[in-house]
Parts: sequence; C-alpha cells; structure tokens
Amino acid sequence: MQSPVARVYAQALFELASEKGELDKVAAELETFMHSYDALIEARRVLQSPKMRTADYGELIEKMVGGKPSRIFSSFIGLLRAKRRAIELPGILEAFRDLLDSRAGRVRCRVTIAGEADPETLQMVKLFVEKRAPNREQVHIDVKSDPALLGGAVVRVGDKVLDASLRTQLRRLAQSLRETPEGAPQ
Repeated sequence: MQSPVARVYAQALFELASEKGELDKVAAELETFMHSYDALIEARRVLQSPKMRTADYGELIEKMVGGKPSRIFSSFIGLLRAKRRAIELPGILEAFRDLLDSRAGRVRCRVTIAGEADPETLQMVKLFVEKRAPNREQVHIDVKSDPALLGGAVVRVGDKVLDASLRTQLRRLAQSLRETPEGAPQ
C-alpha cells in the first residue's frame, strides 16, 4: 500500500531520472534492489539501521543492484537512509511502477487470492479491467497469494478496490448478525 510519503519520494525519483534521461536504468535498479530487499530479511534490517557505516552501506547497495548503481539511485537510497524512510521502499516501488505504467499507457492490476491463480480466472480479471480502463490501456496483472483471504479474491486497480474475498464476506455477515436485534425476523 502506498503512503503519501512514498508517492512523494517516487514522484521525485521519477522526475529526476526522467530529467537526466536515466529513467529505464533507475527503474531497473529499483526493481533489482527491491527483489533483493524482499528476499533478504537481514538486508531490510540493515538498511533501516542508523548504525551502519556509510562505506558498508554503499557496498550493500552495490550487492543488491548487482553492480555499481547510478548516481541518482545511490543518492536516492542515501537520502532515504538519512531521512529514516527506508521502511517506505515497498510503497515507493509501487508508486514508481504506477508512474512508469501511466507514462507507457498501462494500468497495473493487483490481484490477491487465497490459493494459486488459474490462467482462466486471471484472463477474466484482465478482460474485466480492460473494459473499464480509461483510454483502453494495456493491463498488467500482479498476482499475490494470501491464505488469510480464505477464498475469493481482492482486485486493486489504482485506488479502486473490489474485495470479493471470503474473509470479507464472513466479516460482513458477522457484523450484520451483531447489528440485528435479538428476536427480530431475519
């Protein structure tokens, strides 16, 4: 989920990379970096620690992007560290992707399901979103699994959410039962 802070940082990185003609390079670095960030719990802890030496921090960044990062990316990560905003990285990546998608005429659809997604269901979701996308944008689907949903799916496109999960349906049913007075016909 994107916070307003994450959107501001993503917008700043996007504009600077665009202005310097390094948007594709910075986007690739951010994706690679976030893949390492998501995979390495220890990296997250270290990146958020103010006790790490700057030289060690630079080495860690190089390892996470698979080489020497661009000056823009290195400075950006350093700024996040200095401002203690490394915790915002997942939201920043999401907001940055949204900016890239908007520029390319794509819309990103995030689908969270309880189990594994079958191709037919994903195709139906894609067609559903394409029909409703402004300007008939190309749809890119990101799928995530969350067993806590129990069944069904949650579909998010931008700031719009369609929650058809079993968990939410059960929560609504429980709420309805709590609000119904005893002895009242149901």
